[in-house]
Amino acid sequence: MPVGNDLVDLLDPQADPRSIHQRFDSRVLTAEENRLVLSALDPHRVRWMLWAAKESAFKVVKKVDLSAVFHPKAFAVDLIAVNRAHVRYSETDFETVLYHSPKWIHAVTTLESKSANSGSRLHARVLSLESRNGQFDSSMEVRLFARKALGAWLGVSWMDVEVVTKNKVPLAMRRGKHLEVDLSLSHDGNFVSCAWTD
Repeated sequence: MPVGNDLVDLLDPQADPRSIHQRFDSRVLTAEENRLVLSALDPHRVRWMLWAAKESAFKVVKKVDLSAVFHPKAFAVDLIAVNRAHVRYSETDFETVLYHSPKWIHAVTTLESKSANSGSRLHARVLSLESRNGQFDSSMEVRLFARKALGAWLGVSWMDVEVVTKNKVPLAMRRGKHLEVDLSLSHDGNFVSCAWTD
């Protein structure tokens, strides 16, 4: 089952409400989502929950349709609970799990399962790089983190796991063979994340 994930560093200066262009919400959120942000006790967190759900759903769409272009308003998010959302894009429904910390929001999205048991299990991990004081290459770090997470999950050395990119989609391999997982990578500010389904 395809998976997408998106991570938002809530403390990153680019996520700060004072640095967001005043028309940002109206450009990326539906009218209902705008109302939700305006009425929220913590509009900053709700805004980025909605954004992360949209981005992670788009990553699933992109795996199915390489020509897809991200139009945030086309992804309608319904926050069901603090840790769950439903996303609708065109005629497709997605399920999103939202993970939280005081410093980040992590959204992990899969296609909506029509049955109680889809047969796929969802795995998600987040790593802080704060101690490195911005001295890191996020793209390299997220791949290394995914290799280590997958290696631990498989019970093998992370050095046997490789993450390659094909058509801008990450693929997990071990000793030259594709692993039977669907992988998604994300990074923002001082954090990196990965998610996969098996």
